[in-house]
Amino acid sequence: MSVQMAKLSWSICIAGVVGIGLLGISAPPGQSQMQTQTQGQTAQPLQRALVNLYEVAKSIIANPKNEAEEHPGGSPTFPYPDAIQAQWDASTNAYGKSLTQQERDAFMPCATHLNNAIADMEKGYTTVDTQPKTNTGAQESAQKSYADAKTEFAQCDAAYALAQSEIGNGAANKPQQGGADTNASPEPAPENPPAGTPETPTSDTTPPSNATAASNGPIDGSVEEAEQPGSIDWTPTLDPLFGYLSKEWNLVTSDPKNKDWARDNDGSTLTLKLQPDQAPEMVSVSGARGSSLRTIMESGNVPVTKFPNGSRLSSVVVAPKFLVKPTPGKLRTRMKYYERDGIFKSYQVAQ
Repeated sequence: MSVQMAKLSWSICIAGVVGIGLLGISAPPGQSQMQTQTQGQTAQPLQRALVNLYEVAKSIIANPKNEAEEHPGGSPTFPYPDAIQAQWDASTNAYGKSLTQQERDAFMPCATHLNNAIADMEKGYTTVDTQPKTNTGAQESAQKSYADAKTEFAQCDAAYALAQSEIGNGAANKPQQGGADTNASPEPAPENPPAGTPETPTSDTTPPSNATAASNGPIDGSVEEAEQPGSIDWTPTLDPLFGYLSKEWNLVTSDPKNKDWARDNDGSTLTLKLQPDQAPEMVSVSGARGSSLRTIMESGNVPVTKFPNGSRLSSVVVAPKFLVKPTPGKLRTRMKYYERDGIFKSYQVAQ
């Protein structure tokens, strides 16, 4: 979503994608890119869409750099927040008229606050990213945008809790009057960025297929369990590592000597063992671009891992996947990690 957009009102179409062709297509004549992207989304239960919107707002507020896609000489874009906002649009179009009054009073204003928070963070980060530090006026404006985003985000705790409770009791999975039966087919994850945009590890990190508690790889978890008291969020721990790998991978794929690399839908996987206050240990590398991943890891600049407070784990295994020019429309997942009762777990942000 363009950071120049005015703050959003809570109509049925609250947000969309401007200038980001996530499906790899152009809008037909007379139709906006926002309309094209919204129509390309499959509607999720509205409660789930709100939770996803809340999670991406929380993520960009915590570290906007990790959500930004850099474009040398131009302004950054934010494809994943844009995709989640378009997902919300699709859900409100499908289910907005079937909300109870309590849900309408809670969810719709909350979505406005969350979209405003995302827009403020994008605006602030774009200013920080493109303006010199000596431009004190611009930097002060960026900090104000960051503060505004946090204020907007703080308005949504009650609505988020309501959405979570309805997901937990199954209300979000029942067919709703006026909408499609949400159990009719699996819900897709957000689509890939435009063709030619490398996919980053923070956007496609899948557990090893043989991951178990014994191997310290992440096992299946859930957003509901991750939010319960006693669960430990691993996002701040993994963000520096995934952010670094993402940046380095983008440098590799944007290198002119690699411009003829073919589409790589299977990707290359880097399996890493993480231990407290140590640089990651490279367990294995697989895929056509494995040599490039090995070179990144051998640079000696990979950040050490600081385990979160309260963790009972001595090591964990993560396996980020790196793609080159994925085929437009190919589905992807985005994983979140947490610890529960001494077990490392993961769940998909958008199912």
